[in-house]
Amino acid sequence: MTKVLGIDGWKKKWIAVSLEDGAFNDFHIFENLDEVALLGPKIPAIAIDVPIGLPEKPPRHADKEAAKFIGPRRSSVFASPPVFCLDEKWTDYRETNAECRSRFDSGISAQGFALMKNIRDAAKAAAQNPRIFEVHPEVCFCEMNQGTPLQFTKKSWNGQRERIDLLEKSGIVLPKVLPPEIGKIPVDDILDAAAAAWSAQRIAEGNARSFPENNADENGGKIWF
Repeated sequence: MTKVLGIDGWKKKWIAVSLEDGAFNDFHIFENLDEVALLGPKIPAIAIDVPIGLPEKPPRHADKEAAKFIGPRRSSVFASPPVFCLDEKWTDYRETNAECRSRFDSGISAQGFALMKNIRDAAKAAAQNPRIFEVHPEVCFCEMNQGTPLQFTKKSWNGQRERIDLLEKSGIVLPKVLPPEIGKIPVDDILDAAAAAWSAQRIAEGNARSFPENNADENGGKIWF
């Protein structure tokens, strides 16, 4: 049996959906990604919604291609910070933004900078475990939808039903009643983790695609789906 994980950030923790042979298996909450990095070869693919492989110079090719692919949902793809931001000395947004403008004539997004702790944790975990891959849930859902961008935002009722239906058509049926500790997590975070798990299954089976599609990218990592 093949078991995979899809992970999304939630507050200062991580919510994970595990699949077994492509079907829903369980939920997990990780306190940090060190726990994920220690998972062994029995889990061939772990997909996480965090940039892995930052660009030397923005913008990152993967982000541009992902934004184009999902069309009206492109606002969910933020520009990945440049790789120099991985240095933990860059703790102040204004200073980091000024440094970025000095180097590249363009700033760093506040959204991207706000996720630097998660990005640093993901970089460390991926360096320890080559089975960790970057995904973007909206790209995953668009691919599930035969390449057609989703109509509704994931924060809306219509958008959540749209995504639940796509997961179920793909063989991932989430429980209607969740355990108490999982049930308090926002619905969109759970759905994003499930979409990440869908991509992890495709990676494990050797059926996944990526942005960019070439084997090597000279300016950042890949988004898998």
